Amino acid sequence: MLYLLLGSDDFSKKEFVEDLKSKNGAQAVIFDGAGDLAGLAMSGDLFGGKKIIIAREYFSGKSSAADGQDGQTAAADLIKQLKAAQNEVVFIEEKLDKRKTETKKLLASKDLKVVEFEIPQGAEFKAWVLARAKKLGLSFAAVALDVFLHRLTGQENIGVGGYGAGGAGYGAPVFGSQVLYDLWQADSELRKLQVFAGSAAISAEDVEALVPENIDDNIFKITNAIGDKNRALAVRYLTDYMDRYAGSDEKSKVISLSGLLAEQFRSILAFADLQEQGRSERDIAEATGFAPGKMFVYKKLAKAFGRDKASQTLRKLELLDEEIKTTQGPAALQFFMIIESALK
Repeated sequence: MLYLLLGSDDFSKKEFVEDLKSKNGAQAVIFDGAGDLAGLAMSGDLFGGKKIIIAREYFSGKSSAADGQDGQTAAADLIKQLKAAQNEVVFIEEKLDKRKTETKKLLASKDLKVVEFEIPQGAEFKAWVLARAKKLGLSFAAVALDVFLHRLTGQENIGVGGYGAGGAGYGAPVFGSQVLYDLWQADSELRKLQVFAGSAAISAEDVEALVPENIDDNIFKITNAIGDKNRALAVRYLTDYMDRYAGSDEKSKVISLSGLLAEQFRSILAFADLQEQGRSERDIAEATGFAPGKMFVYKKLAKAFGRDKASQTLRKLELLDEEIKTTQGPAALQFFMIIESALK
């Protein structure tokens, strides 16, 4: 059987491959571009065992697995060769250009099973969490699930009636159409809760104590509003954040928020520097560790600010952090003056 796994959800792709290995009693073999893929798929194991051949970004031509191939122009012929293989082959791609004729032929092939994995949002994310928790032997008491979903997504319950009343559930923290959490993170937090609770049901207090809030979306909104020079929106997001997330006194709030924004501008600068070096988006993602959603965000922010403005704003935030930790000056006033200068 031949498979093509598409989409941004790498966690579910990994789970899919693990299920294939388990069902077939097979071992996974990574095709790195050395040799002939068709030959590898056709060859048997010395002990008669099955193999699952994994070829990443083969058709998009972004990896060494595509070296020596004519990209997607060889795709249809390759599938015809592989359909008789005794081993299963799994192609893994984030996306393919569906406007291309060869891609259309590839996706229409009856010999290739195409499965798309996108990070679930809203009610679908809730369903995924419940299914994953059940698999781990974990149960949520009362409103603990609502609290967990809020912590992961950084959003309020926007479903009519909430989860308990069958509502649509929480929205995903998104920037445009980009989701800013992933299932690796969700699975990690569920496993942490499972170790803590054992056979007991997880309470809302347990979630609050063990699962950190996902505040990326809120910080990205602030930075984006500043980059768009939208003063009203920037002030609104800043005020909302300070009222909701940061410390109890003004100084603590400013220290917390300025530190988070400084980290954002460091990331913007890192992205901009790599762009100036002529690095590809794939190289930048590998160098920074940014997920696809964050790559989209930082590309937009780097363009909005430019390297010089981002560098100036970062330096001002760093100086403010040093000053407010050692003086009793009007921290909030100084902070908003920096934001004003960044808006110009």
